[in-house]
Amino acid sequence: MADGADRIHPVDDDKLVRPVFSGYLSHPEKGKTLFCDSWYGWAPWLWVQSVDKKLRIAGASVAMAIAPVSLDGGGAGRDRSIVDELINIEEIIVMNKKELKQKNIRLGTHGEDYGSWMSNPVFYIIGGIGVLATVLAVLSFYVFRVAILGILFAVITIALVVLLIWITWIRKQYAFGGGGIMEQVHRVVLSHLDYDGDGKILEVGCGSGALTFRAALTWPKAKVIGIDYWGAVYNYSKTLCEKNAASEGVASHCVFQHGDAKQLDFPDESFDVVISNYVYHNVMGADMQKLLLESLRVLKKGGVFALNDDMKPKMYGDMNAFAQKLREMGYQDVRLIDTAEEAFGSRRRAAMMMLGSSRLLVGRK
Repeated sequence: MADGADRIHPVDDDKLVRPVFSGYLSHPEKGKTLFCDSWYGWAPWLWVQSVDKKLRIAGASVAMAIAPVSLDGGGAGRDRSIVDELINIEEIIVMNKKELKQKNIRLGTHGEDYGSWMSNPVFYIIGGIGVLATVLAVLSFYVFRVAILGILFAVITIALVVLLIWITWIRKQYAFGGGGIMEQVHRVVLSHLDYDGDGKILEVGCGSGALTFRAALTWPKAKVIGIDYWGAVYNYSKTLCEKNAASEGVASHCVFQHGDAKQLDFPDESFDVVISNYVYHNVMGADMQKLLLESLRVLKKGGVFALNDDMKPKMYGDMNAFAQKLREMGYQDVRLIDTAEEAFGSRRRAAMMMLGSSRLLVGRK
């Protein structure tokens, strides 16, 4: 079996997901003709050769298709044409294929250690303060006989216990083999890359290597380089990444090295793809937009990028203006994607997990 092949699992081709487009086309002779009523995924009849063929199936001419129409049969009056809708269908199909491929890749099934986004020191600090508050509450009530202080420390203790329960739940939600939220985020990040799989991929801030390995399994011909500062907070290291890579069967085309997101140790235009996930906001005192530009500096002309982070306005500034700046610099297909909605399911749920401002910057250089 090829390296990493046992991490890729088959999908039931007959499983339908949900409808994405349906409507009728007004035709002068045929009346209301069903244009498209499809499921995205593996519906084979939807894979037609050209827009022209699709239009003929729908009973329309190209001239009719480029005019705005109403999907409820009311004729003109909408801003989107049938061609627009066809393009939208194609984009959804392509995206769904990528997402299905990502869902087939399962990491952490052989005892790999990916740690947790909610690090152990956070628990130790909160737990320690909680124990201290409890001791002070007891002393205030029974030794010092100062009820006000006792009540104050008791309230602090209760608040810290609630906080510990909350972050324990968050940790479980993010964990591989637990709630799997971070794995879902990784799927979303990679599914937005329009990449043929040849060349080199850079992950800025690889941590324990999970996103690096997913990229390596998705594009087995690519060489994937993961860099990280590997601070002491998360207990991640180059050694851990290399151990995980060997266990996942991708050690032959994954390389890890120490690096700093503020000044990447690579020449301009070194990589075909640059990816990152919840890294930049951890770089204390840095200008977030400058960090993004530094990551894009090492991207080849024509290369693609997907940079995901908790892009709070106070930290990142106006990201819509930054995206426009990239377009003016010559970058193409630049978009900001709401990963709070796409990966977590809702901004409210993302906020409950401390990542309510999650956004993904994608495009092509």
